[in-house]
Amino acid sequence: MRLVLDNLPLLIKGLLLTVRLTLIACFFGLVLGVILATLRVSPIRPLRLFATAYTNFMVNIPIAVWIALFYFGFPKIDIAFRSNDLGWDNFRSGLVAIAVWVSAYFAEAIRSGINAVPNGQAEAARAIGLPFTKVLGSVILPQAIRGSILPLGVILNATYRNSAAVSFIGVADIVNVTLERGDTLVAYAQFTLAAFAGYLILSVVTNAGFLALDKRFAVKR
Repeated sequence: MRLVLDNLPLLIKGLLLTVRLTLIACFFGLVLGVILATLRVSPIRPLRLFATAYTNFMVNIPIAVWIALFYFGFPKIDIAFRSNDLGWDNFRSGLVAIAVWVSAYFAEAIRSGINAVPNGQAEAARAIGLPFTKVLGSVILPQAIRGSILPLGVILNATYRNSAAVSFIGVADIVNVTLERGDTLVAYAQFTLAAFAGYLILSVVTNAGFLALDKRFAVKR
């Protein structure tokens, strides 16, 4: 494992980039997911249909397809983060693609949390004159998010793994480092084991963190 130790700073840098990419993408994906979940339970039928179609479409398309679309497929547009002749900057292309993709999974998790909130609470809120937006924002969503902590952790863990697809557009994550440095079978095997260890660490830390959050904030039934 001498080769891995010699390249440990590079591997750590790749792992930290994986973490940064995933956390930023999941933040924006969660915001969009909450909006989509809200639309899914909206009394306005066209909004419900749109959100349903969006989530069903997104969850059935592999993340690699979205990354390729955002990096290679979009036309050349002069926007702030444009930096090469192929399309958008590779990191930001991957970030936007992951955020758009994972938002559908977050939306489904939040919607399940909404459905788990007892109907009586919404009825009581409406009975005192609260409009739909107030009922949703003040009564339903806070409980739905607290009740969805563990599923959100599962999605975050899955996104760590799926983010490896950005390595194929040149983002220097831990998988990209493995592919670049593994120039022999032995070297590739060592770097692959290091990548496995990195993802395992992320999984264990994430699971432990979300279990603690669930214990602290989950709604008691």
